[in-house]
Amino acid sequence: MIDTTTDTVPRDHPVSNQSSTFLDDAIASRNIDASSGAASTRIPGVPVLRPPFAYYGGKTRLAPAIAAALPEHTQYVEPYAGSLAVLFAKTPARLETVNDLDGDIVHFWRVLRERPDDLVRACALTPHARMERAAALSRPADLDDVERARRIWVCLTAGRTGTLRNTGWRYDTSDSASTSMPRRLSGYVARIEAVAARLHSVSLEHRDALEVIEAYGGGRRTVIYADPPYVGEVRTRNYRTEMMSTTDHHALAERLHACQASVVLSGYASDLYDRKLYRDWYRTELRSHTSQSGTWEHRTEVLWSNRPLRIDAPDTPSSTCNETPGTATECNETRCQAADCAKVLTQPATGRPRRFCSPACRVRAHRHANTHPHRRPASPTTDSSEET
Repeated sequence: MIDTTTDTVPRDHPVSNQSSTFLDDAIASRNIDASSGAASTRIPGVPVLRPPFAYYGGKTRLAPAIAAALPEHTQYVEPYAGSLAVLFAKTPARLETVNDLDGDIVHFWRVLRERPDDLVRACALTPHARMERAAALSRPADLDDVERARRIWVCLTAGRTGTLRNTGWRYDTSDSASTSMPRRLSGYVARIEAVAARLHSVSLEHRDALEVIEAYGGGRRTVIYADPPYVGEVRTRNYRTEMMSTTDHHALAERLHACQASVVLSGYASDLYDRKLYRDWYRTELRSHTSQSGTWEHRTEVLWSNRPLRIDAPDTPSSTCNETPGTATECNETRCQAADCAKVLTQPATGRPRRFCSPACRVRAHRHANTHPHRRPASPTTDSSEET
């Protein structure tokens, strides 16, 4: 039977009367590997942190690229917190605030920050069991804070789609699985301590996202990273806090356009965003893959921004020019290959077109052009037939 009392650990359980060494041994016996939280792309000088759960619509794989692209800032704000993957991937700012309308998500982050040892203990001793996940769906108001946070964690980690909705139990039946679910859960537990330390300098809000954007969007040295639920035409169903109508997205766009702060908005390409709401913003694409539709598939995440991003192509691991000089090819109004290294550059919606990925690229291109006059750097041209 699953213990459904309000205490995280029964009072007569050995864990409640032993030192932290017992907990360390218990965790070690579950083969928790801290290295399982490593990201594939690291930002120099920033510790590798990843969320302690999988989250529907989260940006864990893309977070390092998004974090590296953010404009310079002294204040960082996330109106749609979710898994906080981008916050964990970025260099800490002097002021940081995260917000989510879902009270369970905010509760989890608060308890993780305030009582990480208790939460680690509770989660480390939680088995991977169908009945455990079923019991976690019930979270009465009189639950102990840590137990409620543990049940939220169980729903997110042991559910099929990384949501708090009842989407079924996550388990493997194939003998080709690379990692068992108990070991995967242990990997999530191993991330809690470092994440808790990171959150000590972060303010937590629990308000409507538009209110947060209005409250924090007035500073020129603020950056707002907004990752709202995707537009209906490009989304699947599993968001717990919805933005179902285009009216909601119009209201968000109106609030973001009014910001003095730098704004970076995530989403999938859509006519509503590309041709209407953010047609005059900078636009950058990042390649990724997702299993949100039930099968793995490649998707392209789009970043819209009201100011230039800090890197030319966040989906490209290196910005170093190391290709054959003077190889520029065709350009159009949204993208162009760099005149020196042929790196694909996203073109700004307004202002001068970009033809070089860096000052070094510009110098190399012109040196090569002086040596080979017949191969001058190409200029972007408009071709509406080119696929964007």
